[in-house]
Amino acid sequence: IQNAYKNDYNLYNYFIQVQDTMTLNRSGNLFFTPLFRLQKASLDIDKALDPDEGNWLSSYNLALKKKIDPHITLKASYGTYYRVPSWFELFGDGATIVSRWTMFHSTTQTGESLQNFIEKGTSWDVGVNWKGKLLKADTDLTLTYFHRDADHLAVYCIDPMTGAPFYDNAESGKIHGLELGATMQWGKRWSLALSGTWNDSQMTATDVAHWGASKSSNRTDYPFASIPKYEYNIRLNYLFP
Repeated sequence: IQNAYKNDYNLYNYFIQVQDTMTLNRSGNLFFTPLFRLQKASLDIDKALDPDEGNWLSSYNLALKKKIDPHITLKASYGTYYRVPSWFELFGDGATIVSRWTMFHSTTQTGESLQNFIEKGTSWDVGVNWKGKLLKADTDLTLTYFHRDADHLAVYCIDPMTGAPFYDNAESGKIHGLELGATMQWGKRWSLALSGTWNDSQMTATDVAHWGASKSSNRTDYPFASIPKYEYNIRLNYLFP
């Protein structure tokens, strides 16, 4: 394949961030944390499709925390974000994940294969945290409802013709769900970490030039194939003397 390999790659990513936490009441149990962020990224690839690339981008986050009592804390946040494609997403893993840069420079692929967009969107969440004793363990338990609207979301795709996996930033959509996480500690040796997530996702737009008009119309309003409906993780730890 002609010019299918890149000998070197540089990602320039600059951040300026200002954050403060302030107490809003005399009781000292209501906190507000505003965050403002400036970011500039330059992707070292030959064709830039994204007008956001190379420009200063601003985002923010506003967070509230209310401590009800020694055990219960309420939390909420709202904000915007930008996410730059990683080296792994652009160039694959060298084994099974196909490099989008290679696809773009292949003589058998079209230039539209390189979707090097910066992911951006808005997100908000509300949650409750409980700390106390459960099953004789020091327990930290958090339940969160989250919602995210994303443009050019980085998703894991499978080529229907070859079966080869790759990453793509062509889709936009909404993701919301519930997340439950807990850590439990028995003394100094044993600990248990539990997490479970329910995701409900929906594509709102796809890249017509990349997928074709018929596929674009069929994919819109469907869930993201790379975002599982349910996720869970269980980890048991023991610290040896």
